[in-house]
Amino acid sequence: MIPTLWSSVEALDIIKLDENEGSDFQGPFNILFPESKDARDAILSVANLQETFQGPLNVVMSEMNEVIVIRNMIILLIFYFEEDPAKAAEYALHAWYSLLITEPCYELLKKIGSVLQGVYDEIRREAGDDFALATKRLRYCKGSIDITLPRIWFRSLFLFTSLHGFKYTMLRSNFQSLRRKVLSTPVATEFFESTLVPLEPYRRVSETKFREDGMLLPFGQSREDFVVPNPLLTNSSVCVMADIFSSCWPLSGWSNKSFHGYSPGPPENDQYGKLNHYLRGIFIQFHRRIRSIPVNVSIFGTDQWTLAPSLEEGRFNRIYSIHFASSRCTDNHSQLKPIAPLLQPASVNRHATFITLTFYTSDGAVIDDKGIHNITSIKGGEASFNKFLEEFKVKKLADDIGLYIKNRNTILETWRNAIGDAAGANKSNNTEDQRIHFKFVEWRTARDKVEESSV
Repeated sequence: MIPTLWSSVEALDIIKLDENEGSDFQGPFNILFPESKDARDAILSVANLQETFQGPLNVVMSEMNEVIVIRNMIILLIFYFEEDPAKAAEYALHAWYSLLITEPCYELLKKIGSVLQGVYDEIRREAGDDFALATKRLRYCKGSIDITLPRIWFRSLFLFTSLHGFKYTMLRSNFQSLRRKVLSTPVATEFFESTLVPLEPYRRVSETKFREDGMLLPFGQSREDFVVPNPLLTNSSVCVMADIFSSCWPLSGWSNKSFHGYSPGPPENDQYGKLNHYLRGIFIQFHRRIRSIPVNVSIFGTDQWTLAPSLEEGRFNRIYSIHFASSRCTDNHSQLKPIAPLLQPASVNRHATFITLTFYTSDGAVIDDKGIHNITSIKGGEASFNKFLEEFKVKKLADDIGLYIKNRNTILETWRNAIGDAAGANKSNNTEDQRIHFKFVEWRTARDKVEESSV
């Protein structure tokens, strides 16, 4: 299965203490991403934590795709291993997004790889089934990283941090030559051109440039120091295929409004230059926060049904599930049922929130893996959404599991554009039908239900 290395949904801060628990709230604070994909939401939430919060903050991420889990872990370890915040931000940015990295970044990855090799050696010495879960803890700064993966995954940990003795000059030349050949094939060209259709002209230029050199750098900035093929993107044919045949770009995963005002220099519409500067700031802030308060990260390589029994019921202040609120999950309890009981009851924290997501096309259709389900125009707003709730029996499902929808969102704005304003899509009338919108739905546990007016 080809993973989605970069998301089409912008990164979200799901904590927002000021607007919810309050600026004087003190920990512990627990957040859960039951299908995390990459680590954007976790990093942004930690980076935006208010200065008065002293922790501890406990972050749990779970993901079924081996490649994504390993990439997440190595990128997080960069922040822990590198003491210089500016260097950590640069290394993490390019390890995450760029096909080539600098020699100092590669040396840091090899250092991380030697530690992960030791973890694998410990696992290998322990008896057990290859697919049984095993846990190892790494302690850094004021917190820790707990890794719970199928035993067989541990042998892949260090494979993504090294080129394994090959001369990287030769590997770079061979890889770039192969990539150019694949990119020039009719199927790859047609796929890429189709993804450009809904984008503004300046965005098409940015995406074309990124596709050509695979570097998240401003226009005009020298690529001279980037000489080593990035093991996190080039050591796996799965990652190479995901890079070439993906309709999601780095720009898709971050709020355009957040970095729109950045000015890295001419040209004015250099979107990747702006994103580069914005991410450096976010990553530096994340680097600082994990050193100023206890931040404990738990990474699981498992599904929700296996994850839930290993976590304490009623533990989490926030849960964010990107996949629940579509009709594929209203037909059954597969997404919500194991996870809903993990949310804190109102008697413990009346601001504890389970956040889910619903996708719509511009004509108000709900999108899922079974197709497009027309309900009513999205311009009908809440009436349209209420029809969706009724048609797919979402409220009945929630009642069965013990959740209810909050009267108003207090963490995320209700409606956003997945392909539209945030992604820089063409807003002309003739492309309006291609735009995708989404609604964030915030839920509370029905245990010890409180009156909404008092929240």
